[in-house]
Amino acid sequence: MSPPLMEVRDLRLRYRTGRGMVHAVDGVSLTVERGETLGLVGESGCGKTAFARAVTGLVPGNDAQRSGSVLFAGEDLLALDDEAMRSVLGTRIAMVFQSPLTSLNPVMRIGAQLTEGLRLHRSLSRAAARAAAADLLRSVHIADPEAMLRRYPHQLSGGMRQRVIIAIALACGPELLLADEPTTALDVTVQAQILDLLAELRRERGMATVLVSHDLGVVATRTDRIAVMYAGKIVEYGPTRALFRRPRMPYTEALLGAIPRLDAEDRGPLRTIPGSPPSLLDPGPGCRFAPRCAHAGPRCLAEEPPLREAGTPGHRFACWHPIGTEP
Repeated sequence: MSPPLMEVRDLRLRYRTGRGMVHAVDGVSLTVERGETLGLVGESGCGKTAFARAVTGLVPGNDAQRSGSVLFAGEDLLALDDEAMRSVLGTRIAMVFQSPLTSLNPVMRIGAQLTEGLRLHRSLSRAAARAAAADLLRSVHIADPEAMLRRYPHQLSGGMRQRVIIAIALACGPELLLADEPTTALDVTVQAQILDLLAELRRERGMATVLVSHDLGVVATRTDRIAVMYAGKIVEYGPTRALFRRPRMPYTEALLGAIPRLDAEDRGPLRTIPGSPPSLLDPGPGCRFAPRCAHAGPRCLAEEPPLREAGTPGHRFACWHPIGTEP
């Protein structure tokens, strides 16, 4: 069996603030196989974006501390200096950020922004880079790429801007694409188009994708495996079908219960998760979901549960009283 494309081991990301150290990512371990799509899900503030930034080194300020290892094709990204990391970003690993409007430079034409990486990493001439940029725009289903290259970001719709961002990310043929909430602020129809486009490009190019989302409904039919994050930690992890068929962690069950369903007999108010996530300044002992969990017992408040096998190969969860057992 071939080794995974990326293997993350005990990854931690801490920020120093005026109130103390924030544990944004706290001991995350997972793998991404070649050509697969891994879904990374959880509530806002649970550490999903922080994880993606910790992997790529795109962490703001000088007070961020990373530890652990991120083995990408056998090379530890955390051990690379800035220059070596720049040679990896864009060429082997690319990222699609949450907001397409703020990801683009408002005073530069689309053509200049799209050809910048092509000229830097592939040493193309101006004319060759422009031709390659037009081909990239066609690959993301933009009908008139020559006209698009001459436009500014404010002249594009949200969906068109996101397609441009995806084209920029794919410009140098990355092996891994990190898509951080790629459908934020888009209407439902455009969301589906963007997700379908990402799936199509993954199949065509054979690249792996990490799809970050707060919505389990989004990743249900578009991922091979899912990692559920809560308060900086992975609390459940496994094949998508197995995780949906039998979630073991109460937090995963709560997320599934919050998905609107058109076929539901009960059309009452949507289910919500009571309480709020813990402060990442001082999460405290025990299971971090315990104060919000109906299954929690005394052990949950005192002792942190490890990830353990759920029975299905590759399905793991962190809970002392999993779904289907009594507290």
